[in-house]
Amino acid sequence: AARGLMTCPSNILITLLESLFSTINPMLNHISLDIDSVEERLLDGHNRQVIQEILVVKRNIVNFRKIMQAHKSVIEDLVQLKEPFISEPIFKRCLPGLIHTTIEIWDSLKNYEDSINAIHDSHASLVSVRQSEIIKTLTIISVLTFPLTLIATVFAIDARGGMPFVSHPQGFWIVVAILSTVALVMLLVFRKKKWI
Repeated sequence: AARGLMTCPSNILITLLESLFSTINPMLNHISLDIDSVEERLLDGHNRQVIQEILVVKRNIVNFRKIMQAHKSVIEDLVQLKEPFISEPIFKRCLPGLIHTTIEIWDSLKNYEDSINAIHDSHASLVSVRQSEIIKTLTIISVLTFPLTLIATVFAIDARGGMPFVSHPQGFWIVVAILSTVALVMLLVFRKKKWI
């Protein structure tokens, strides 16, 4: 009896489609695990390799959607098929389940695509914030060092008689104290304005 069922074209087709759809779930689970892994690595601060992993997951989702588009077309064609060699009872029994499975797969792929796009946007935001922090730090360093360099350069001029602290026995330490005071005042101003 089982051999008779498998000789019917509709039974063979339904069995093949069910077998194909059963192999899709492990692939969907793999994509889901990849997304979770990328998200964990993003939150752990592994930013350099995360972008490559995001692009790999995006590529996998796009390829999966291309493959599923062909499956979707087959199911849509089967729904509209009214050929005499198709046995109606098996299609009435099995086709709704296949249609439901196809819809679930498409929904999963859409959710995965939204998730990886959100992770990609988060990664871009984190990189932007990090770059802003680096630029801010470099700007503060340059603002701090410019006046100190200017003062040190002025005191390095060999203008005997007109330069203060040159003939003083503690002149060097006085200049160092002035530079330190200027740097400290600037740091306090930056902190008060919440720039650092």
